[in-house]
This record gives sequence, structure tokens and C-alpha cells, in this order.
Amino acid sequence: AFYTPHLVPNIYQKIKSVFKDVYMFRASIPTYPSGDWYFTYASKKEIDKEKIDIVRYEKLVQGHKLKYYNKNIHKAAFALPNFVLDILQQKR
Repeated sequence: AFYTPHLVPNIYQKIKSVFKDVYMFRASIPTYPSGDWYFTYASKKEIDKEKIDIVRYEKLVQGHKLKYYNKNIHKAAFALPNFVLDILQQKR
């Protein structure tokens, strides 16, 4: 979204044309260019976004004691910056 914003709307719409529910999420990866990377989660089944955040988090951390990652950080990954929300609204 940072380096190629002109590609994002078209790719996102193509994914949405195939899958019922599509969500973008982000992660800070300081060693990668811009440090801000975006990913897409897609499913052919309808997803309760609030539930997936918690269910996925619980599966990821099951049995691990983590020092940094927690439920709130996991959920916040699905909160996109305004410039990305604006990009997704564009029709190409």
C-alpha cells in the first residue's frame, strides 16, 4: 500500500470477486522496505471479523507465554490506517 497504492484497489477487488469475505491487515516489519506491510485474509465462507480476531489469536498463542504479542495487538492488525482505507475505496 505504501509503494504501489495504484495496484491495491484492483487486486483487492479481484480477490473480493472470488471470496465472500476479504480483510486486509497490517504488520510492522522494520527490516522490510517502509516497515509497514499489508496482507489479505480471504474466505469463501462468511466470517465474523470480531470472532476471527480472537479465535485466530487463541490458536496462534496456545501454550506459549509471549512477552510482546497479545490479543489487543492481534486485533489492532486489522485496523487499517486512513490512507489505506482511502486506497481501498478507489475504483480502478
